[in-house]
Amino acid sequence: MIIIDALRSECVPYSISELTLQKSLIDLGLNPADEYSQKDREKVNEAVLNVLKKLLVLKSESEDGFSQNFDIEALRKRIQELSGEDDRPTVRAV
Repeated sequence: MIIIDALRSECVPYSISELTLQKSLIDLGLNPADEYSQKDREKVNEAVLNVLKKLLVLKSESEDGFSQNFDIEALRKRIQELSGEDDRPTVRAV
């Protein structure tokens, strides 16, 4: 799996433009086409957060006959889970 695939998998069920995904990785110093490994996990997680936060301003989106509605509260919850800001205890590697 390449890095951009790892990012895409964490953004499910949201459809995000390929350019937005690529830019978020490049901005963090990652090459989207490189093979994904454990060492990339934190930066990919940061990219996911950056991408999903952009969706908070949208209620819905339509393009070329495709439309998508957003459950903002569910999106906020997903962002909190990824950032470790929810009420669940987090396990971090030492």
